[in-house]
Amino acid sequence: MISNFKKISLLSLCFIFIFAGSVFAEKEMKFSDLKSHKDIKVLKETNSNIVMIPSEEVTDKSEYIKMINQYIPIIKGKLHTGKQSSDSDVSALLSANINDYDSMTYNGSTMYAQFDSTINYNICCTTEVSGDSRGAWLGSNPFNADKVTLADSISFTGVTVSVSVPASAGFSVSGSTASWTDSVNNTWQMNHYYNNISATGFDIYVSQSTSATFKFGSSFYTPTASDGTWL
Repeated sequence: MISNFKKISLLSLCFIFIFAGSVFAEKEMKFSDLKSHKDIKVLKETNSNIVMIPSEEVTDKSEYIKMINQYIPIIKGKLHTGKQSSDSDVSALLSANINDYDSMTYNGSTMYAQFDSTINYNICCTTEVSGDSRGAWLGSNPFNADKVTLADSISFTGVTVSVSVPASAGFSVSGSTASWTDSVNNTWQMNHYYNNISATGFDIYVSQSTSATFKFGSSFYTPTASDGTWL
């Protein structure tokens, strides 16, 4: 009886360790694991700019979106750990958030643009924006848009404002506005993750506009999300 009890106890412990190991492995998932996922295509990857679309393997749009939402901390963690020591230093951090969602319909189905950005700043005088944006077409007729163009525009208004972005971010700067855009043919969703969009100045108002343009044949639809805040 004692021998059998030991065997059962040992077997139970094995199951516990296997389960714990699988949970630990799930928690330890890294961005490199996502790159090999059959449902994900990483189109661009730098320390400050990641662009992703669904692969041709995806058949369930809602499940793909749910999966991507779960992976957002891992993706943003990749950007954070990739920061260079020369990047702007925002000390004595305060934080704000801007976000918005806008949608349109085509053939009875929804397409949308959305963004969610975090603004880290101090009273004097540095501001840094990081976040993610998305354009998605949820319909099945057709499954893909002919072309999806995603565009982010982040503006800083204030006193003696100067805007800077690393080359790896893919943004261009004109005056006090940083802009990014990219297009992909024959897809239904684009995701953009970004950081290190920086500005210095006083009494700053930060605003963002994200648009997603969907082309179906000769027709174009452009939902646009916008938000802003004083710091």
